[in-house]
Amino acid sequence: MVVVAGWMGISSDHPTWRRVYAVVFGFGGGLIGDEVGLLLTFGNYQSQLTYAFFIGLICFVTLAILLVRFRADLKQDLSEIERGEVTVHVGLVIACASALPFAFDFLLAGSVCALGGITLAVVGTVLHRRQKRV
Repeated sequence: MVVVAGWMGISSDHPTWRRVYAVVFGFGGGLIGDEVGLLLTFGNYQSQLTYAFFIGLICFVTLAILLVRFRADLKQDLSEIERGEVTVHVGLVIACASALPFAFDFLLAGSVCALGGITLAVVGTVLHRRQKRV
């Protein structure tokens, strides 16, 4: 499915058929992903490893697509903000990322991550307020 739909999508000029080929390609990719998950867990479909692997893969691919798509906007936005504000945002991202260790019952790692992120956000807020006063 993946090879034929990919080849037909490349060689076709008709937009409607290209969308059909994209859907077939996606279904084929899903079947391949399912079989990779099966191979990783030696036949145990309910394995935690399969769940963690595919959630991580989906998150990584989504973030990569967003980064590629909005690269220029992101670059412009990041060049315009001040150091204290950057620190606040990085702290919030780290605090929100603590949900991942909590999701897998790593309470100590999740707590350290959340506390570190909140601390960084508070430090960034103090820096940002000092920069505004000056």
